[in-house]
Amino acid sequence: MSSRDRTNQVNAQQIKQEKPVNLPQEQQQSLKRKREEWGDFEAFGNSDDDNDQDPRRAQGQDQEEYKHPWMRHDYSQQLTAIEMFTQEIQDFADYLKPTPEEHSIRTYVLKAVEEFITGLWSEAKVYAYGSFNTRLYLPGSDMDIVTVMGTEKPGVLRTLANRIRSKGFGINVEAILQTKVPIVKFQERRTGIHVDISLNQLDGFKTGDVVQQFLKQMPALQPMTMLIKQFLKSKPTFCEVHQGGLGSFSVTLLVMSFLQMHPLVQARKIDPLVNLGVLLIEFFELYGLCFNYNTVSISVTQGGSYIYKGSGDGSQNERFGLTLI
Repeated sequence: MSSRDRTNQVNAQQIKQEKPVNLPQEQQQSLKRKREEWGDFEAFGNSDDDNDQDPRRAQGQDQEEYKHPWMRHDYSQQLTAIEMFTQEIQDFADYLKPTPEEHSIRTYVLKAVEEFITGLWSEAKVYAYGSFNTRLYLPGSDMDIVTVMGTEKPGVLRTLANRIRSKGFGINVEAILQTKVPIVKFQERRTGIHVDISLNQLDGFKTGDVVQQFLKQMPALQPMTMLIKQFLKSKPTFCEVHQGGLGSFSVTLLVMSFLQMHPLVQARKIDPLVNLGVLLIEFFELYGLCFNYNTVSISVTQGGSYIYKGSGDGSQNERFGLTLI
């Protein structure tokens, strides 16, 4: 049994019960990935001193001693550095995929949220959308849930936040109402999973269908999206949409466009699934150094294209912006 499996075991019978149950403390802890199992690993590294302090670089050290849980191979057997990097990237992307236990936990949370909300408003319908349905979520990622009501009732989200707080259903409850898509954010008490609840926002179902189609067209989309999301997760504001960060759907579209427009992928001269390492580097090179966000829009329809959106005047007042179509 892998270290990941051990840290994600839960009592399946408890999850499948119709009503929420109190999980024992030791099981609550098992729902969270233990930091020590990652060997103090921060996604793709956060420290400028990593090269100096990495114990794996010490002369004569046994590399087995410093294995991370996603490592499945002896990478020193690869012929080149890029092959070593690609092999580890492939293993890491596979490690990030949700396990059946993790998905069962999130299904349990969805059921618990549904029972809580319908206990307040019997006519409400509660659905999960986004990465829960596409399975593109990371360990510890938020769950996106929408509450659908026949009419737009004033103050519903504020009332919901107050009830979650007062009834002890969740912790760290926050109502973010002054945004384009108002949400209630909280952490489900039993599992520790973070939940975002919106009201009558049905666009998430449409985007989910689009992503499902893209995943069928481009198998490399899944691992590359997971890798980019893990990188963004290491930078606190990079993945918070209400703070100007990139959401899961935007990341998926960026990766899809990159794969659509890559000349070697287009010409079918390389298999993206066995070239994840070099493609990851080229992804950061394109969007981090080369792409002109002021004059070029990205389209992922009809096989993908770049669309000229006009030239800027180069002034400091000109707004930087990413346009996805």
